[in-house]
Amino acid sequence: ILSFEPSDINIYILRKNYCLNPGLNIIFIKKGIYNEERKCDFYISRGDIGDGWVLCDKTDSIPRQLIKSGETYMTKLSNYIEYLSTRNLALIKIDVKGSEGKAIESGIELITNYHAPFIFLEFTPESLRIHGTDPMKFLEMFENNGYKFPKDSFFDNKFYTKEELVGKGLINLYIVYSNIIKNVSN
Repeated sequence: ILSFEPSDINIYILRKNYCLNPGLNIIFIKKGIYNEERKCDFYISRGDIGDGWVLCDKTDSIPRQLIKSGETYMTKLSNYIEYLSTRNLALIKIDVKGSEGKAIESGIELITNYHAPFIFLEFTPESLRIHGTDPMKFLEMFENNGYKFPKDSFFDNKFYTKEELVGKGLINLYIVYSNIIKNVSN
């Protein structure tokens, strides 16, 4: 497991959980994932210090519940492609509060060349827009590379359309490579 986490608080919690499950092979990387190497502003939510947001570009759309707590370093997922491509990549899980477009952009090879079988992320069209990503184009990138959007779990055979997803707002989104669906249903 490669765990990218820019928040000191969340790294602390992850390490405590790791101590309870020492058999796991986890590499902790104290950085966020973005489409370039850089420093970005780091925010926490009022009342939930574990809910961190990274904002790399100036925006007038900073949610009011956020408090700037400092800066953090960002890295590109492509820096780890060689490592990941030599492993049995099973799942990509992303929770980056609207930076999903930038995170995926930085490791697009995992989608286009290696076809990560399962991807799980928080999909919020408005948050994507705040970070400069068009939600429809984000979904099209997956669809154009053979992915589908199951409704209730990775193995559901009912699927969302891109239009349904963009209209839903916040959703925990399952994304599955279509060859996986074919193999499971046989």
